[in-house]
Amino acid sequence: MKRILLWTVAITAPTALLMAQPTFDPVQTNAAPSGFPQDSLLKPAAHADDIWTPQGIGQGFRAGAQEIEASLGAGEETRDLGGKVPHDLMLARVDYGHMLGNRVGVDKWYGGNFEYIQEVFGGWQYRRVSRYLVGTTSLVRYNVTTGTRWVPFLDAGVGGTLTDIGRPDLGSLGEFNGQIGPGLHYFWRDNMAFTLQYRYMHTSNAGIQSPNQGVNEHICYLGISWFF
Repeated sequence: MKRILLWTVAITAPTALLMAQPTFDPVQTNAAPSGFPQDSLLKPAAHADDIWTPQGIGQGFRAGAQEIEASLGAGEETRDLGGKVPHDLMLARVDYGHMLGNRVGVDKWYGGNFEYIQEVFGGWQYRRVSRYLVGTTSLVRYNVTTGTRWVPFLDAGVGGTLTDIGRPDLGSLGEFNGQIGPGLHYFWRDNMAFTLQYRYMHTSNAGIQSPNQGVNEHICYLGISWFF
């Protein structure tokens, strides 16, 4: 009798243990295993399109979304605002952006978001004689909602520059810069974009020190922007 009981326990115990294990529903692949609470599942990380309003990509950024942009550019001198000699430039810049609020002009062709941009740039003059310039610019950008992955924008701002470009067009190391220009983001991922931009940049010292002919550039930038 004891031998029968031992054999019964030996045969049934593994079966009972297997039946007690949690099972998965083959249909509901996202369901929690039976025997575990629903909240024990690992929750997925927030999706990249959290930078957008609930309407989706290209429908406007959520308030408080942020941006880091790195770009390289080349500038060609123009003398329409003064300047006696050419000052062609190679530049690199890094921008930090912060959306200033919810989108405005909802359901209008001009609807979009205002964004504050703080930019740091640096580079050198490669034509005529080698010279450096570094600076920072505070800008306001307006991003237009298009309902697509193409997001055009326009920004403008002012800042300060240090440069040894000097005479005959600049009279001091410390200068001011003013910049304005349109651009375009293409979101190849939900939170990352290729960025193309044209900027007009004027550098002068506002007449504080002579000479003050100014350095004026048409600049084209190409870069990558990350939104979070």
